[in-house]
Order: sequence, then structure tokens, then C-alpha cells
Amino acid sequence: MTESTSSPVLPALELLAHQGFHATSVDELAAALGMSRSTFFRRYGTKEAVVFSDQEAIVKHATERLSQIDPNATLADRLPIVRDVVLSVFDRFTADRETAALRFHLVREVPELKDRELVSTHRFERVFRTFLDTSKKEHDAAARVTSVAFAAAVVAVHNDHFRRWLRDFSAVHQAELRVAVDGVLRRFLPEAAGSEASEPAELSDQRLFTAEDVLEKVRAALAFDARD
Repeated sequence: MTESTSSPVLPALELLAHQGFHATSVDELAAALGMSRSTFFRRYGTKEAVVFSDQEAIVKHATERLSQIDPNATLADRLPIVRDVVLSVFDRFTADRETAALRFHLVREVPELKDRELVSTHRFERVFRTFLDTSKKEHDAAARVTSVAFAAAVVAVHNDHFRRWLRDFSAVHQAELRVAVDGVLRRFLPEAAGSEASEPAELSDQRLFTAEDVLEKVRAALAFDARD
């Protein structure tokens, strides 16, 4: 795990946690961040956006990283790439313990923030699904189902390990996530179990599941980490 660094919005999150989300004004948040009210609205727009500003940056990071991949890459090439990005996303989410803990507290206490968090989760799924979906080019229904199922599975596994990390900030969760996501990958590329997941070229000829297979496999993938 990378060394903890403070988010620029940490003072705002501290104020929101101390005073309460609804009791804190935009003027107070702007002052905590050392900016004017107009600058606050220009940069963030809403109080909700301040809470999730770091997540927006992580979504952008994932999108930009995936956009650099060869557009002719096959679905089998793309699955392990998403695996690597998921691990990178976890590293970024866990880089600042204090900010992550404050955000978690606020989300638990404020209903509208819970809704916003769900939107963020769906955005990650959509980013991965869009990157994986080669079905329009290949006219392959099974490939589309695989892209939808794999994106949902790895995001669910990531979120489960992130919630575990929030309980104790232990570095062990990074290694456990790697094992879990590799397990999901093997369920979608079963013959790649002995291959290096970060080398897409070696996986490009592996068999993908049919649409019928995937519906069952994603259930197993989502339950992969529930045995402890």
C-alpha cells in the first residue's frame, strides 16, 4: 500500500463530520478550504461533490488508463487489464486513511450521500463495462454478457475489500484483494489459472464463457470472498 497522503478536501470533511453535513454551510466549507464562495462553486458545485471529489479523480484515472489500450485488443486481452486497474483503484482509495474514514462516516450518516456513493459504484462498473464490451464489433452476445458480468464482479469484490480495510486499515487487504480478483479472472478465463494475469497477450487465445455459462459464473465470482 502506498504511504498515506492527505487529501486537499480533508479540512472540509473534518468540518462536515464535526458540525454535521446539513448544519455546515457552503461559506463555512469554502473558508475551511481557503477559498471564496464563488471559487468553491466553480470547483465543486455542491457539498456532496466535495465529499466525493477524490472519487471523481479516481474515476478519471481509471478512464484515462483504459483509454490508452490498443482499441483492437480482444476481450481476453482486456479482462486482465481491468484486473490491474481495479488494484490501482484500491491503492488510490486507500492512500489517505483519514479522508477515507471521514467519508465513510459521512456516507453512513447522510442518506443522500449513500445515494451518491451508489452512483459512483455504477460509474466504475460502466467504465469497465464500456472498455470490455467488444460485442458491437464482434456481434458476440456472449462477449457482451462477459463484459457486464466481469465488471460487476470485480467492482463488488473491490468494494467488499475496501469496506474491510476501513475497519482496521490493515495492509493485508491489498494482498487479499489481489487474490480475490485473480480468482474472479480465472472464473472468466478458466485456462489462464497458471498464467500471469498482467500479461494480456498470453491470455488472448483463452476460451471465454458462453452467455449461459457467465450467468452462473458471475454468481460464483461475487461469492468468491464469502467463505471466510
